Amino acid sequence: MIELKHTYFAYRNVGAPRKDITEKMEKTLNQLRSIRIDQCRYVAGSDKMLTKMALLTIVFYEGSKKKISEKNVMKLDFKNIFRKMLNKTGLMKTANMLSVWVLDKRLVIPYEYQNKEYEMYPAVGFVGKILEKKGPLGLGPIGY
Repeated sequence: MIELKHTYFAYRNVGAPRKDITEKMEKTLNQLRSIRIDQCRYVAGSDKMLTKMALLTIVFYEGSKKKISEKNVMKLDFKNIFRKMLNKTGLMKTANMLSVWVLDKRLVIPYEYQNKEYEMYPAVGFVGKILEKKGPLGLGPIGY
């Protein structure tokens, strides 16, 4: 069973990431923890085991009133920026699955909005927590 949420991360502001990054992961984990194995026998495929995964996708973005240079953006170390964001938000301690996808430069182009503002999306972070509980049906909420 997977619960998926997404949010955005202004990577130039790594020192103060959005609070909703942490809040969404906490909400996702709480939602999964409230589900009992007896409520989802059809998903588990077994009376004895249910695996749950909380997954947060984090879209890295930059916004500007001036056109953004793809060349300058692609020189950034997004793995290190991701690591800093994870430490700042506390997600490094929460997650047991982490990955960052740095898009190929062909895919990183500035998008111009009608109000003459620009945005660019060069990377996507994935933060997950895999939860597994074995036991007989009917024991109530699964605690992780």
